[in-house]
Amino acid sequence: MRNVRMYNPTHRYDTTRESGPTDSPTVQWSCQFDTDTREIAVWGEQVYVTGKDGITSVFDTDGNPQWSFQTDRSIQPLPAIDGTIYIGSYSNHVYALEAASGTARWSF
Repeated sequence: MRNVRMYNPTHRYDTTRESGPTDSPTVQWSCQFDTDTREIAVWGEQVYVTGKDGITSVFDTDGNPQWSFQTDRSIQPLPAIDGTIYIGSYSNHVYALEAASGTARWSF
């Protein structure tokens, strides 16, 4: 079982003055998964966790589950998010989901 911890959901790593977590960050919330996690992405007020089992789990920044989506195989690392979440699986499929609800828009 894997444990995912969110230390600071509003922290941004795209500026040079930001240095990441301190030596003793405070855990804001955590969640345990039955499989290995692949990637974690934060977009807006949502945290996206992709798993080796093909499931994308979505939480709000307080750790409350929002929705999940099951692909046909393991997810290729790091989804792309821009209001739509794009997920690739190891079966060479790409899924486009509504980021807020998880509703499938299309797959290819």
